[in-house]
Amino acid sequence: MVYQAVHEADGDVVMRIIWVIAAATAGCTGTPEPTEPALEGFALTFDGPAPSNLIVLSLDTMRKDHMGRYAAGDSLTPFLDARAAEGVALDDFVVCSNWTTASTACVMAGATNLERGADRQMLPIVGPTGPAQEIPAEPQLAKQLSDAGFETLFVTSNGFYSRSHGNAQGFRNVVYEGPRKVQGLWELAKDRVDPARGGGLPSPFYLHVHFFEPHRPYTPPEEVLAPLIDELPPSPVPLDTVDDQNVAVGMIQADPPVLEPDEIETVKEHMRARYRGEVISFDNGLSFVWEQMRELGLLDDALVLFFTDHGEALWEHGFTFHGRLLHRNENDAIAWFWADNLVSASVDRPTGSEDLAPSVLTALGVAVPDTMTGLPVGTGPEVRDRLAFADAYQGVVQSVQREHHLLHFQWDAPPAGRTNLALYDLQADPGEQTNLYDPAAPSAIALELWSVLAPAVVEAKRWLPDNRTVNWPDGVPRPSQDGG
Repeated sequence: MVYQAVHEADGDVVMRIIWVIAAATAGCTGTPEPTEPALEGFALTFDGPAPSNLIVLSLDTMRKDHMGRYAAGDSLTPFLDARAAEGVALDDFVVCSNWTTASTACVMAGATNLERGADRQMLPIVGPTGPAQEIPAEPQLAKQLSDAGFETLFVTSNGFYSRSHGNAQGFRNVVYEGPRKVQGLWELAKDRVDPARGGGLPSPFYLHVHFFEPHRPYTPPEEVLAPLIDELPPSPVPLDTVDDQNVAVGMIQADPPVLEPDEIETVKEHMRARYRGEVISFDNGLSFVWEQMRELGLLDDALVLFFTDHGEALWEHGFTFHGRLLHRNENDAIAWFWADNLVSASVDRPTGSEDLAPSVLTALGVAVPDTMTGLPVGTGPEVRDRLAFADAYQGVVQSVQREHHLLHFQWDAPPAGRTNLALYDLQADPGEQTNLYDPAAPSAIALELWSVLAPAVVEAKRWLPDNRTVNWPDGVPRPSQDGG
């Protein structure tokens, strides 16, 4: 009875219903005690009424191992660390893809892209490019909240997170004016939310701001960068602009080489330092934005969700940028919730992109549609298979992770002497340097994970152009209906 009331009513009515029931049960009246979560195991509990509003802060291209909470050594992100510690941090969180369009689509839809394939024919969600097109509305997070009476505003610095790519459906207002640094993007948002500037958001509201850095080009302020490169040898090539950095990457990858080995390593170290500088600069900038939101009263009655869309390759596995492979450097991600009265906790159970929208809706007391297959945080099992999928720079790549094992499959034919199927023990080999898969004698865990991944490969084949070929690996069963 209580759960149905929470799930179907708006935030204020939710708490009154619970309080009345609690008071009647206790045979008393007066100020209610803090309520228990309506959903068993749900990790978002509040010391008093649940917030009425939602603020989502999402960040492009942030590596999890660069946040102090998860990094060895000095923290680059004291602000992010503090807010995560105050709130509910998802400490085993991975995203469904390594590209903004695909990963954010999973977040907003509360489901994997393969699960959504029949509705939208999988284009262009699976890859980094594709024609911009108006995608029909579907029960994504913004639409559910708009339909529930929330004022919805999306301010983004990445055109791949937009209505035309099917991952920002349902917002009543969308603002995109090109990539901007954190404070510049906040100025666009502030114009719409600050009454002193003629803006304002009536409650209940859903404000979503998607920040761009530390996406390449890595151009942190000089005062941040200087200490990071002070002890490095000078870079043999300029790295100040996006063109400079693209040229440098091309020189590193050139065959035959155009730089000496020590010069290549120096350029890589400078690029890594610049990336760290971007992370530091963002953390500083978000601290400023947070204080501005506090001064405007936006945080007084709001649930805040922070998440990153994917990570970044910095020459692990031979690549830089993202949209490459589904290793931890690209697919481990960050997510935490915060509110003034949120009871702090750490969620160690496995979570993923598709869990965020159902968690938000459950916390706000808005119905979760059947199309959202994700699990509200804290309610998922301790052991869970999490699938990832991308069609990007290295062709189609799919993976499944179960506890500390990751099975990674590239559709393309492997180089001579190698296999396009790889098994990694993430606990013993966090850098994923040793492929444990032996096609001559596959281990039990490899066969178990393949039994999960193979049907996802078949499903993906349904939604990709007919000219895409699956080079099925040796040593594991080929599905009887493999889609060609």
